[in-house]
Amino acid sequence: MGYRRQTTAAITYDCKMLASMLAFFMAQLTVRNLDDQAYARLKERAKANKRSLEAEARSILEESAMTSRAEFAHWAAEFRKHVKPGKPGEATAWIREDRDRR
Repeated sequence: MGYRRQTTAAITYDCKMLASMLAFFMAQLTVRNLDDQAYARLKERAKANKRSLEAEARSILEESAMTSRAEFAHWAAEFRKHVKPGKPGEATAWIREDRDRR
């Protein structure tokens, strides 16, 4: 009754509109004076990974900006200091109790 079936064109339009709205909030980066050989290697790498040049560069940047193992290990150690370990089977009881309430 209140449901309206959307056409493929309308869905495509909605997706494009959403993508453009998200792009507004995402950071952008311009790389100037990139060595021609580095550019060529990046292009080859993108082709080997079946990605666009932009997607390959984004992947490399995102991977290099990730938290290092040492930083994560430090964070995990600090987190464990504040978390009291439970007894075996305790989580199962909590889950069952929560399900029984529903």
